Amino acid sequence: MALVLLCVGLTLLGTLQIQVQAQPQIPVLVPVLSTLPLQADFKDDQFQGKWYIIGLAGNSVSKGSGKTQYMYSDSYNLNDDHSYNVTTRALRGLECVQLVKTFVPYVEHGQFVMHNTTRSPGLDNYILRVTATDYNQFAVIYIENTFKNTVFFQIKLAGRTKELSSELKKRFVEFSQSLGLSDTNIIFLNGIGKSSWGEAKGCGRSKLDAAPAGKWERRDSIPCSSLWRDTWLPPKHLWAFKNLGLKFSP
Repeated sequence: MALVLLCVGLTLLGTLQIQVQAQPQIPVLVPVLSTLPLQADFKDDQFQGKWYIIGLAGNSVSKGSGKTQYMYSDSYNLNDDHSYNVTTRALRGLECVQLVKTFVPYVEHGQFVMHNTTRSPGLDNYILRVTATDYNQFAVIYIENTFKNTVFFQIKLAGRTKELSSELKKRFVEFSQSLGLSDTNIIFLNGIGKSSWGEAKGCGRSKLDAAPAGKWERRDSIPCSSLWRDTWLPPKHLWAFKNLGLKFSP
């Protein structure tokens, strides 16, 4: 009798596991842009220059893809009209890829929209919002883009160098989680150095920082994957980076 009950119990357990696995994942809803923090008194001249992207989070970011994901750089060049030309340099396979975009001021100081999205098929809108920065060490940048009628959002943790403190990384994780993201949606990128062939052949200092323009593959499209879109007011995004003494616009 005990053996029969055990078999029945195991069968029911297996059925429940199958049902749980079959349930669709709840989509991460896109935050309302105007409710997100914005760096107060944003200084566009101090923000320009090179930033290394150290952490990524978002509703299209997935940990455990099986592929090594390396750091990349975004270089902001300020124009006279307060727009930025942003040059992204990244390692893709065995090649360095360079993307150049222009971002113009949009609605609020410290927020920008990509100019001329018609050059990127399928891309309807691309907004960049500087949520926190001390200009000399780190920046947290919120990205929202609409690709083929689907809205994606992403948070970048950037550093002036390729290393940031564990405290800043912790704050980045807390902020990302406050927007409804789970640990699987938050990743820290691998540094590119001699151990990963970056300094010698890849996007290390020899290419990521100083390669001639002719050595780059230049692209104007932004790859995106399909997920979900909705609006959502995050319950606890008055968070984290305030504890570091930074000020935000209301």
